[in-house]
Amino acid sequence: MKTPDGDRLWSWVRFFLEEYLPRHRGASLHTVASYRTCFRLLRDFLQQRSGDEIVGHVLVHQLQPALILDFLGWLESSRGRKVSARTRNCRLAAIKSFFRLLELYRDPEELTLWQRLRQLPFKRAARPHQDSLETYELEQVWAQISTLTHDGFRDLTLLTLMYNTGARADEVASLHSTALWLNRSPTVRLMGKGRLERVCPLWEPTACLLERYLKDHRRRPQASHAPFVFINQRGARLTRFGVGCIVKKYFTKAALVTPSLRSKRLSAHNLRHTTAIHLLDSGADVNLIKGWLGHQSTRSTSAYLNRDLEAYRQMLEAFRAPTMVQNLAMKGSSVDEASQPLEDWLKRL
Repeated sequence: MKTPDGDRLWSWVRFFLEEYLPRHRGASLHTVASYRTCFRLLRDFLQQRSGDEIVGHVLVHQLQPALILDFLGWLESSRGRKVSARTRNCRLAAIKSFFRLLELYRDPEELTLWQRLRQLPFKRAARPHQDSLETYELEQVWAQISTLTHDGFRDLTLLTLMYNTGARADEVASLHSTALWLNRSPTVRLMGKGRLERVCPLWEPTACLLERYLKDHRRRPQASHAPFVFINQRGARLTRFGVGCIVKKYFTKAALVTPSLRSKRLSAHNLRHTTAIHLLDSGADVNLIKGWLGHQSTRSTSAYLNRDLEAYRQMLEAFRAPTMVQNLAMKGSSVDEASQPLEDWLKRL
């Protein structure tokens, strides 16, 4: 796709989303989708402000600082989306990235305008409180997972892997089987934000569950989804939303029998936060926890990587798998073929 001719805003937005971000910046699909949402909202704002006939003819130089500030205020208002300050800042980040593109490709005489727009300030936002689970609460979550079906065994494996590694929902949803090493010294390679890779060691029970899941309980995937580890009922890979729904389901069930969970707002990210808290409680160094969770990049040299992994393994010795997981790993597969739903059993013939 060539650089757009002329000054039409939406031609430049299309070039930004379809060419510049994926091809020149290497942005992930998630980032492109988020930025696309920002510009769709900007279009909605301009339609409300100027009408349908005018919005399609907006020119890039009409994006003045006052207009962008009005758009950000609209996002937070009742007339717009009532978004939080954090979401408002995410939309501003997308717009600033677009202005960076204009600095590179537009007339140098406009450079001052794009630099002024890139200096628009982010809004101070309070960091939301993240609830974590106590060990007994976590055990109650695991107790709600039935391993009498293949999907139940998948869910147990999924939650155990997330707790073991502190992985984000998107990281486990996009996990490929080639990123697993389940023999001696089992590890998993995770692709985090900014396409930064990290390697985490696995508990032996986690590796055992993954082996059994892949061998006996993984649904037959569609051809295009074959590389992915976690598969849904349609044979496609689990999405980030799907992972979140699975985690939320067991949190909700556990709250019915664990009163202390009822006052907590829990999601897949809280499971990641729980991993961090439990690592800290086990005596792990804060800098190691940051690397474990992918909050900082790791060196590409093998010496540094090996040193990190050895430190992670020592940390893992004090950070134990849930009791149910340890017991199940020792017993063997608990899926009772006779108790499976008939449809599920027929699909595996």
